[in-house]
Amino acid sequence: MPAGDTVHAVLRAATVSQNGATNGMSAPSVSAQVAQARAAFAEAGIAPDSVSYVEGHGVGTKAGDSAEIAALAEVFGPQHAVPIGSVKSNIGHSLAAAGMAGLFKVVLQLRHGMLAPSLHVEGGTVPEFAETRLSVNTRLVPWTEPSEAPRRAAINCFQVPSATSTGASARWRISSPAPVQRAATIRRWC
Repeated sequence: MPAGDTVHAVLRAATVSQNGATNGMSAPSVSAQVAQARAAFAEAGIAPDSVSYVEGHGVGTKAGDSAEIAALAEVFGPQHAVPIGSVKSNIGHSLAAAGMAGLFKVVLQLRHGMLAPSLHVEGGTVPEFAETRLSVNTRLVPWTEPSEAPRRAAINCFQVPSATSTGASARWRISSPAPVQRAATIRRWC
């Protein structure tokens, strides 16, 4: 990369899977989501407790949100408090572009060091929240880390199934870039 380029985020891992056999599109598989999230953390070489924000899919259905929260709670465990959000509360559901919208939101949050609020949320939207240390971020707050560690986020994205699949999902793990030392001079390539 030429000197002077700005790196806003580092994509550490991306995984894609299929939901497996379920009772239909409105009945996602918690075990498939847990397996895929753990695979993404393994591929990224980071532990779940190093993540300080989750951009959830937040589809807005009782079955979908319950399954997503149950899977996240299992992956993060009872000790790790993690704020979560969903860009859908800010811009609506962008269907096939939902994952990219979530990715852009997280990169902007990394860049500005702030967590954007999820709108129109009153408490936990599903009973599973009461049993976790997950919380929906509803205010603009600084994205702080307890140490000099990079900010890290996990992104969930689920897609509507096609005629040949039961549902595909993707998980991304991204980190803020390591501080880089700027070159004294910048070479121009044009």
